[in-house]
Amino acid sequence: LLVGPDNGLLSLAWEALEGAGAAFEIMSQEVVLSPVSSVFHGRDVFAPAAAHLAAGLPAEDLGPALDPESLVRITLPEPDVDDGVVRCQALDVDRFGNVRLNVRIAHLEAAGLGDEPVVLVGSPAASATARRIPTYSRVGSGEYGLIVDAWGWVTVSRFEASAGDGLMIGRDDLVWIGRPDGG
Repeated sequence: LLVGPDNGLLSLAWEALEGAGAAFEIMSQEVVLSPVSSVFHGRDVFAPAAAHLAAGLPAEDLGPALDPESLVRITLPEPDVDDGVVRCQALDVDRFGNVRLNVRIAHLEAAGLGDEPVVLVGSPAASATARRIPTYSRVGSGEYGLIVDAWGWVTVSRFEASAGDGLMIGRDDLVWIGRPDGG
């Protein structure tokens, strides 16, 4: 069960769970706290609904059914995969400077980069070699690494420095991953 606003926030989660089977508008006066703040729906609507569901309330008792197809969805751009190169986009840059890309391991494999221990990562402004690493600490100070994060996204990191700053990459910027020899 997923509880949240109809703003697309949960769409990636329900897609990972093979779709939304049913949806309900949370309107039950027995569930929703009153008065409902215009800025604290997490406290006044969603948290009470989640608690009631966890305690056994049937989802149908939250309020009227909604057509799951009418729910707002977030769609992420797919990377462009060619032999030897993946052209992609930075989904975000975290506070440590790690750059999460819209790339999964399957995209690297489709480009023939699945077994490459070192790749070239670039932006329109800069490029650097990055070693494939199992943990963030497996590169030396200032070196770049390519790691699969906890959500399965390929992420560019830089030990004790910002990969985003070093490669001049910000959120939504274009990035590419290729072989270090360009082949």
